[in-house]
Amino acid sequence: MTISYSGLDQSGNAVSGSISISMSVTTVSSSQVIVYPVNSSLRIGSGELTIGIRNVNPVPIYNVTLVIASTQGLSLTGNTTYDIAEILPGSTDYVYVPIAVPITSSSASITYSLTYQYTGGYPGGVQGSITLSVLNEPSILVTGYQVAPTPPLTIGETGSVSLNFVNTGPVPAYNLNITAIPGPPALR
Repeated sequence: MTISYSGLDQSGNAVSGSISISMSVTTVSSSQVIVYPVNSSLRIGSGELTIGIRNVNPVPIYNVTLVIASTQGLSLTGNTTYDIAEILPGSTDYVYVPIAVPITSSSASITYSLTYQYTGGYPGGVQGSITLSVLNEPSILVTGYQVAPTPPLTIGETGSVSLNFVNTGPVPAYNLNITAIPGPPALR
């Protein structure tokens, strides 16, 4: 930019000239907003995926909208669009997405787009995908028990406890260890 000037000095002499100033515009990269999974692994069944949206810009962002465009290995059980009014500089806001992970999944992913505005309405946005692992763990449920002989046991008498349990998880359970923790004595 060039600024020209003309006028009179203290003595009344005419003066004129110009000054050149170099100015540049710095654009804000959309990569200054980070979208990431808080829980990077999921469990089989119904649950929640927590997505963090971090604003690393030096200015606030407004009208933030996260749209989940597609999923693989999981089903959404709630909304596909989430709105946040404002995220301050250096702050993180969280979106809680209800999901269901089928027993056949070993990994899951979502594809998203995030749009937002800077002060003055200037638009910004980022698109991407998040890949998550699915934890396949056994799920052991105690379904019953038997005590022999029927309590109370007398001093020196041997008793036994038999447990019935079932694995309702998607994978086998190996080296299952059972620990019995005695409770307080019964009141008579």
